[in-house]
Amino acid sequence: MWILKKNNPTDSSADEREAAQPAYKAAAASQFINVRKNIAIVLCAAALFCLLTGCQSKGEEEGLIVETYAIESESVPAMQVEDNVEVSMTDPVTYAYIGWENAGESVSQYVESMTAEENGFSVAKAKEAPDYTKEKGDVKLTKQAVSDENKRIALELSWYPGICTVAVSLEDAAGGANGEVAEQETLTQTEAVEMIQGLRPAVLELSGDSMDAYNVYVRNGLVDVNQEACIWLEIYTDATRAGTNAHMGTYYLSRDGKRLYSLNHADDSIKKLELS
Repeated sequence: MWILKKNNPTDSSADEREAAQPAYKAAAASQFINVRKNIAIVLCAAALFCLLTGCQSKGEEEGLIVETYAIESESVPAMQVEDNVEVSMTDPVTYAYIGWENAGESVSQYVESMTAEENGFSVAKAKEAPDYTKEKGDVKLTKQAVSDENKRIALELSWYPGICTVAVSLEDAAGGANGEVAEQETLTQTEAVEMIQGLRPAVLELSGDSMDAYNVYVRNGLVDVNQEACIWLEIYTDATRAGTNAHMGTYYLSRDGKRLYSLNHADDSIKKLELS
């Protein structure tokens, strides 16, 4: 919840303030009315903009520079901001970026960077990526915590016209017996494509005797399926062989290559496929 802070009055007595500032009472009454109006919880983006800019206490730090998001002993790279963007921070650990001309595009760039192999985050929801061209939306990223194998870092990003918020938290992570997370080798993108191309089409619920009639592509970023980071794959018919480049399906392959899922675009449901 966003909290509007109010500066404390000075240490001088009420009589001294009244003598030194004849209009003090009227100004204080006006300020009290404005504060009461602005502390209400507001869900729309326009009111959120008011709370984070015009209603911000002067006692708070302005022009905050954030290079990393830190929570407990965990730290991850923060969003890179433009010169005209102002940053505020509230508790729990939530950052608000005000003044972005295209907040959705900025979120998209950050998601692409954080889901790259060197950063290791994955998109938490196993469905199509949000439409960053829309005026508002949200997306959640997760990653295994470094300090605690039973925890994972969560970044919840929301954007509105000119505004982006990033909520940082630690949440429980699924593990094996006694919370142990087994270390395993992970496939590269090339290895994932080669593995899918080596399967029988029937395994992928496709027609034909060979995957030669299909092209397999890897989408940038990982997708979280059943609390497991998976490689995001798209399959199209081969235009040269089939005469068309039609989309045939979306699939998620576990990074160890042992579990394969398909996405039903009609209802965003996930189905586990048998790798045999």
